[in-house]
Amino acid sequence: SLQSSHELGQLVGARFTGHPPYQPLRYHPLAGHPLLEGVDGFSLDEEPYMFEFDSFSKREVFLEYEFEGKRYPAGWEHAYGLGKVVYLQPGHHAPSFKPASYRRLVLNGARWVCSR
Repeated sequence: SLQSSHELGQLVGARFTGHPPYQPLRYHPLAGHPLLEGVDGFSLDEEPYMFEFDSFSKREVFLEYEFEGKRYPAGWEHAYGLGKVVYLQPGHHAPSFKPASYRRLVLNGARWVCSR
């Protein structure tokens, strides 16, 4: 679990701090990242996971969600060891994968982590 594993927190690139219940969330891609090719904004019922980033690792946030009038990171990438990591907050249940934009984002992420 993200809550109890320091090692998983390092891999993910952030420390999980909690989440409110499932609710409708609007997701906003941030322009300029190759992971967003063919990805438009989308809405899902999801848990709005909250994170605290460490100040030691560099990461690039490419997706945010809206919650109570603010935007929070929902997708980011960073280098880890000799590889790359893409973290996506949505995806807690099967309906999360219905929007074509989210499926495209998952595919783009898989391709990106496998590229050199």
